[in-house]
Amino acid sequence: MNEYGKDDHRQTGKHQYPDTLTDQVLGERISSFLQEQAEHVQFTPRQREQFLRQIPSHGKKKPRVFLAAACACATLLVLVLTFHMYLSPPPQPGIQHQIQYTALKEMNVSAELAKGGQLISVDPTEQRVIYQAANQSGVFYMMSMNDPIGSNTLVMRYAQDMAWSSDGSALVATVAPEGSLSPLLALVPSGQYMHLLGHNALAATWSPQDKQEITYTIQDHGQIQLWGTDIHGQANRLLATMPVSLPVKHMFWSPDGQYLALAVTATETTTHVLLNQPVQAIYVVGMQTHSIQTFTTPANSHIGKVEWSPDGKNLAFEEIDKNSKSLLRAVAVAKPANHFAISPQHQLLGWSWSPDGRALAYSDGGMMQAHILYGQAINFSQSKARLVSPLWLKNGNILCMDINQDTGTLALLSPHTR
Repeated sequence: MNEYGKDDHRQTGKHQYPDTLTDQVLGERISSFLQEQAEHVQFTPRQREQFLRQIPSHGKKKPRVFLAAACACATLLVLVLTFHMYLSPPPQPGIQHQIQYTALKEMNVSAELAKGGQLISVDPTEQRVIYQAANQSGVFYMMSMNDPIGSNTLVMRYAQDMAWSSDGSALVATVAPEGSLSPLLALVPSGQYMHLLGHNALAATWSPQDKQEITYTIQDHGQIQLWGTDIHGQANRLLATMPVSLPVKHMFWSPDGQYLALAVTATETTTHVLLNQPVQAIYVVGMQTHSIQTFTTPANSHIGKVEWSPDGKNLAFEEIDKNSKSLLRAVAVAKPANHFAISPQHQLLGWSWSPDGRALAYSDGGMMQAHILYGQAINFSQSKARLVSPLWLKNGNILCMDINQDTGTLALLSPHTR
């Protein structure tokens, strides 16, 4: 039973307490209430001292006088609270800080990149960059971020698919030289020209479980086989067989290795001519559940770049129509109902996931934009130059090409909170 219940019991029992004691108890409670409420009012130290001085203490005072004073103070408190409410400024919502990207530095690059080349990827150590030369399909160069011109090296020809090793020491690639009926597996040590590993391979990437193992696919009797090998092309082993009959052009492991995304063409033949056809669908294979999800494009459209978010929750891909107009889609593979699409106003000129997977940066006709899944807003300082081919780095900086009067420089954008 609470204290109020005890008081009621005493007043209705056999022995009645005098009225003076009842008034004293009531007065003490009013005094205590007034002091508690005064704590919530934003007074200056002097105002608080003056007001609390008016509240009767618990000393021995005449009960009737004490009660009257307490009631008067209660009235005074109501007036003060009302006055304070109307004169005090309304509570301000918490300030939502934004992240502003501005140019940190720019570097000159070789003519192959400056005159229309495209940044492709940066190695995991963020020391080297792969880019595709302008108007040279399948021709790729590697350069150091510290010395873009002096380190510029031709590393691949006829390349169709490629992926960095986790330590940035090499790329695995599939190449289709003229006259070949099927792409070939190749290794590209950092700063060196590619060499073949002696296997046919439709697509290849590194194993998410074994950092030294290369995984690649071949087509056999209407199915896709997943194989593993080492960096010398030896110690081959069959990892899985998947009921996919269409040729695979690219393959992408989710960061946790739970899913394998296969980008496929529209025909079941693997001749060199048909392998040059664009990607028409993505099959996402659950490696533990053996489930397959299919993502296709509308008629007269095809799929461009495909990339997992670093947190492994979303798979993003370009959907390109016959007029080269792109739509950027992303889907949560574990929950396919969770998806979104980004429709640039102009041409999509590159995009990249943030390191934490909470945002996508993309170039809308040369203007950098960000699509935020959650968290702080992101803005970019815009200039007359065009920013294209963004690559988001682990430290939050964004590497991109700054195009001015048809000539590009390598630009580094840096974030600032404001």
